[in-house]
Amino acid sequence: LLKERQSHDRAFANFRLHGIGVSADVRVKVCVPSDTKLAKDHCVFAGNFFILGGPLEMPWTFNRPYYYDITKTVLGLGVPLEGDYHVEVDIYSVNGTQLSSDILPHPSVSFRPAVGKRDPP
Repeated sequence: LLKERQSHDRAFANFRLHGIGVSADVRVKVCVPSDTKLAKDHCVFAGNFFILGGPLEMPWTFNRPYYYDITKTVLGLGVPLEGDYHVEVDIYSVNGTQLSSDILPHPSVSFRPAVGKRDPP
């Protein structure tokens, strides 16, 4: 499975996770800029992950990024993996209340070429 995944180019949303004081569902979206400044970006749901927490938890921070694979979503939008897109999140507590997306640092995007791939000379 690992070798199959490494056999093609991939894109990841990179998150710097830390305790937020509540358990929450982080919904990841891949967004393509609109052609005009009057329209909103076109965003597509890429999946979600869950953060456990509560008011009694000790403060914590991951010292390494959490990589969330967004390859299939980006390709489904018809955008090259090295193309013009960004990642946004919606964060919901377990009771359904939407939390500010600023509660976590804004995710960045990283491109990982397939194993053995070389840039043309």
